[in-house]
Amino acid sequence: IVGGRFEHVFVMGLAEGIYPSNAIDNPVIDFHERKLLTKEGIEFEDAAEVPRWEALSFYFLLLSAAGALYLSFPQCIDDEEKIAGSFLDRLGLDPAPQNAVRASSPEEMRRYYLRDPNRVWEDSVCAQAKIRLDAEMERESPDPCGEYDGMIGEGINAASRYWSVSQLTSLGQCGFKWFAQKLLGLRPLEEMETGLSAMTRGNLYHKALELAVNKAKRSTDIRQATLGFLEEAFAEAELDKEKVNLPPLPNWDLQRLEHIETLRRAIRSEAFIEDGAAVIGVEQDYKAEWEGFRLRGSIDRVDRRPDGLAAVDYKTSSSAPPGVQNAAGKANVDLQLPIYINVALPALYPGEQLADGAYYSLTKGKKLKTVKAEIKPEVTEFAARARAMLSSGNFAVGPDSDGKACEYCDFDSVCRTGHRLSRKGAA
Repeated sequence: IVGGRFEHVFVMGLAEGIYPSNAIDNPVIDFHERKLLTKEGIEFEDAAEVPRWEALSFYFLLLSAAGALYLSFPQCIDDEEKIAGSFLDRLGLDPAPQNAVRASSPEEMRRYYLRDPNRVWEDSVCAQAKIRLDAEMERESPDPCGEYDGMIGEGINAASRYWSVSQLTSLGQCGFKWFAQKLLGLRPLEEMETGLSAMTRGNLYHKALELAVNKAKRSTDIRQATLGFLEEAFAEAELDKEKVNLPPLPNWDLQRLEHIETLRRAIRSEAFIEDGAAVIGVEQDYKAEWEGFRLRGSIDRVDRRPDGLAAVDYKTSSSAPPGVQNAAGKANVDLQLPIYINVALPALYPGEQLADGAYYSLTKGKKLKTVKAEIKPEVTEFAARARAMLSSGNFAVGPDSDGKACEYCDFDSVCRTGHRLSRKGAA
């Protein structure tokens, strides 16, 4: 195009090594041989003349632009970073000033604006992305917990709703766990199951025992009568859509036999029911008030023993359940049986003498823990902390120091447990 005139001239590829190109030896006659031939009167361009002719060619190219001249260079080619060519520098041009916006698509533009907190771009996608990025940055920072960690700042009156003991336990183990489930209404994703989940198995076992023991409670030998009604009760529990909701499972006809045998072993155990005890309540519903909380729920079994009424709570685990956090952050304050024994039973059976309650493992066939008929001071202290947490709207992520609250929690992807919590704790 030398000698021509054009309204618009586009010069592309002004990167080092492309334009100007590198001076390379000719494979037929290299620069060394050219230097020797020059002495014999045979002239070729030498290494110094190659860049001069490149510069001269570029100069005539610039002269051909009658109107606008557009210069550009690629920052990357095939994942290799490029730098601006020397022609741009000789023209006194900075191809990439620090304050320039370089983007070839809306997505690149959004990334640029998200990186700079002082810039604003009227884009709906970018605006929403910035909100989410700010939330993540706040969560990962050492700043104290904020609204995205459950510090909503909107108080809740503890007496404005009914509470189950399991809800109070969840609140006492990690405020965010209760907040995510009960206030946000989050639910885990449903996945194809090949076996019973821990929750479904617990519901199935509880329902089967409820039906079997209820039919056997008037018998003189409750243990033997419960064994006689077990298979019938188990079949009835399988069909319960409200409390059990058994999912379709492969080879269930074989799996169910194993579950029935587990319950048989639990019932045969001497620890299942004490000698001389009678069952007076199965899945006994109750309502009561305690420390500013309105409680309602059900007790798995109520036994009348010579020393008084006893609450029995079935567990499918092999160890006693963790409690709520104490003042030091340890989840070792038992809440469930103390409330059953000292709050629910007096509401159901006023004036009756109270005996020690127990957690009974259906998988191990033994008592996991015996709880005395008394409310310990740390239980009352928890109630005060829970009321303060609710009234201040403080549901910050804060599992117990041993992480027991996280073992069966469905909300770990939302609360972002991990090293960030140690940074928040330090703050």
